[in-house]
Amino acid sequence: MKRTSLAALVAASLVVALPQAGHAAWPVFDASNYAQNVIQAARALEQINNQIQQLQNQATMLQNMAPKRSTLPRPSFMLQ
Repeated sequence: MKRTSLAALVAASLVVALPQAGHAAWPVFDASNYAQNVIQAARALEQINNQIQQLQNQATMLQNMAPKRSTLPRPSFMLQ
């Protein structure tokens, strides 16, 4: 009797749970959202590349300034 009741309870719970689980198992692909995400990622990558280029330009500028700095006269207050 207990075994039959337990089997009936398990069967009833599966009947109730399966349709709900079936709906959650299907992924939805939103092409518009995907396209927006791709565009946003491309813009972020472009910004990062621009920042890298700016840093490279600044490093080159500092390297070019270094030899000129050593030829400048020192102020009198720094000589002491």
